[in-house]
Amino acid sequence: MRNIINLALVIAMTSCVVSCGPPAPRGDDALWKEKLNRGMDAIRQNKWEEAQSFLDQSLVEAEKFGKSDKRVAGSLVNLASCYANAKEFDKAIEVSRRALAIDEKEFGPGYEVAFDLNQLGTYLAVSGQHEEAVKELTRAVGMRAKLEGSKGRLQLGTSLSNLGESYLELGSLEKAEKVLKEALTIFREE
Repeated sequence: MRNIINLALVIAMTSCVVSCGPPAPRGDDALWKEKLNRGMDAIRQNKWEEAQSFLDQSLVEAEKFGKSDKRVAGSLVNLASCYANAKEFDKAIEVSRRALAIDEKEFGPGYEVAFDLNQLGTYLAVSGQHEEAVKELTRAVGMRAKLEGSKGRLQLGTSLSNLGESYLELGSLEKAEKVLKEALTIFREE
């Protein structure tokens, strides 16, 4: 009987060591915010290399909360701006897609996801991928059309304008004219 109890204890301890393992590193929210804010400040000052350094640090800290944490998306969205400024559009597109996937799970349709879609669509467009840009920008327009208030309207106008530019690049002049007129109307009203 004693051997059975000892065996049960050994199995329980072994399974805990295997399954429990060392605790996952926990992120420091204050440190993440500090690095993110310093990166965003550097972006506003057009100090792109400095911004990228701080945003890389904020991403490392955010990922300690989990690869799909909303803080990761916050770091990625801003990091994408740095990559785009450096004309590293493939990287900007990659991190924008990752941020979008996180925000879609975290928030669902709304401001964050619409922002991500517009940003991704813009990077696709400037990299010459206009057909893909139209898909993402159309999604952004659809989402932003449902948002309330003048902030939502201005963002809708921006997405429509970006969509119109991609339509122009694809030679879809009628579609471009339609969405660009709609964007102009919004900008005049607001």
